[in-house]
Amino acid sequence: MCFAPAPSPQFAGPVAKRRADDPDPVEKVDYGYSRWRGSAISFGPVGRVVVTVALIAIGPLMAWYSPVGGWLAFLLWMFVILPWALRDVWRKVRIRR
Repeated sequence: MCFAPAPSPQFAGPVAKRRADDPDPVEKVDYGYSRWRGSAISFGPVGRVVVTVALIAIGPLMAWYSPVGGWLAFLLWMFVILPWALRDVWRKVRIRR
């Protein structure tokens, strides 16, 4: 802010592109999303189908074996807990290509 004229570009020194002590550039990893491939935090297709069948089978068992409030538990399971669980089981996961 001294209002001095800026130096002309012809007198500017060369700009170093990279310093000697800079780390090597990291290779960029290509990621994709899939429901049908397993990852470190999810099942593959066989595990997802098995979990889906098990989750669906729990509802009628709760209604059948619960002495009191079986139908209420069944409705809560089928219309609240089951959709929530299936959404998490079948969500797309990030995988390396």
